[in-house]
Amino acid sequence: TVSEVSAAGVGAIFVPFMHKDRQQALNADHLVDCGAAKMIEQPDLTVESLTQQIQQLDRQALLTMAEQARGAAKLNADRVVAQAIVALTEKR
Repeated sequence: TVSEVSAAGVGAIFVPFMHKDRQQALNADHLVDCGAAKMIEQPDLTVESLTQQIQQLDRQALLTMAEQARGAAKLNADRVVAQAIVALTEKR
């Protein structure tokens, strides 16, 4: 998943499943926007388009993508959500 890619601190090329609500693309947008990933929309996916994306990823680009992915990771999201739920229930 997008979250696992970010938590692992690796760059990625996402090819989201085309669905009417574009949910997979919307999930990946954050990593694309911060430079941690590239995206090829399914209708645009060809051997050539994927090859071109891969060939652009030299060592420095991959290191930068990995750094951006690590920076975008929310490793304690479970704790934050749990604390918010506890705080809400304590107010009742």
